[in-house]
Amino acid sequence: MISNYEITKRKTQSEFLEYDQEKMIRRFHLAADGDYLYFPFLGRECRVGRKNGVVECAENGVFQEAGFTEALTVCDLLCWAKPEAAPSGEYVITQSLSPLQTSSAGLGGKSFYEREARLFDHHPEALSEAFRALHGEEASGGDVSAFIEVFDGLKAQVRFWNSDDEFGPEIQVFWDKNILLYMHYETVWYALGALMSRIREEFSRAMDASENT
Repeated sequence: MISNYEITKRKTQSEFLEYDQEKMIRRFHLAADGDYLYFPFLGRECRVGRKNGVVECAENGVFQEAGFTEALTVCDLLCWAKPEAAPSGEYVITQSLSPLQTSSAGLGGKSFYEREARLFDHHPEALSEAFRALHGEEASGGDVSAFIEVFDGLKAQVRFWNSDDEFGPEIQVFWDKNILLYMHYETVWYALGALMSRIREEFSRAMDASENT
């Protein structure tokens, strides 16, 4: 049985083919050939098929089909970003993007990052290494913090605090305040999921490397 996630991804792939790819190439200065559009996304080289809309990202030099959150985020960025979309250099916390001002249990709230917060707690070296693997730029705030480029100069800032005797571990994510010129509000959920997934991947690699030395 095909999952709802797979159905949605396939629908998005089909919709991608309805958009002007030459306009995407000019808009984002993409490398392209007859088969693919190429671009960096969350620290990896990625591409999208010009004939099937399938998003793939390179892992150890081999392109593999991207997951649900990555694919939907990429397609929204390429197809929907407004002509005037450009990084502002100013950042706002994720919760402030919600038109309904969701509670902390919603988008960007503590429960959203709970898995990662527990995983990263008191492993600052591995988390810093994960940020570096994503070409992150060290930033202020938290015990470990970095600006990470998502796509075409659009960055997110991730701040992490270790737990102490009074408070649990905490993650906050800030987006360029122009983020909603690049993607729909709903897609920010997917972008967050893709960002956290990539950090987890690189964090796990850093932890494995430290245990083997």
